[in-house]
Amino acid sequence: MSVNDDTPQDDIDYIVEDLKSPCTEEIAFFKAFSDIMENQEDMDYVIVDTAPTGHTLLLLDSSENHHKELKKKSTQTTSNVETLLPKIQNKNLTQMIIVTLAEKTPYLESKRLVEDLNRANIGHNWWVVNQSLVTLNQRDDLFSNKKEDESIWINKIKNESLDNYFVIPYGGLS
Repeated sequence: MSVNDDTPQDDIDYIVEDLKSPCTEEIAFFKAFSDIMENQEDMDYVIVDTAPTGHTLLLLDSSENHHKELKKKSTQTTSNVETLLPKIQNKNLTQMIIVTLAEKTPYLESKRLVEDLNRANIGHNWWVVNQSLVTLNQRDDLFSNKKEDESIWINKIKNESLDNYFVIPYGGLS
């Protein structure tokens, strides 16, 4: 970092620490996402592909905290940041689609995401099972065992989604 010799070391340390903060990247994404959502009149869909992690949920559920953080970092704050969470919570405007694999860990992560979305009052009606071998007509033992294991997780997804799920075969749709 190139800095003027007159800049106090405390200021430099503060800036370096602030830029290293994991929140800095999330805030930048949150701001960009809120801008897109504010100006979506000419779009039918806005798709955000993200892992079902706590970071994503914090992004969606903590618009007030991000708004406060943006105020601290900048004198410019747009109202679209303040209105993002209500837009995401409006089930007529926004629906989350849970995309997962028919395996234990992805299913459990997605189930935890659903619980967090419920707490945040964010709509989600559909699950998509991606890259599934269940629909393929392979008959060897390796595929049979994998398909049997996937069937267990697909049944859990079927129940969790109240039958609102779709299975995409391995290799995609034809």
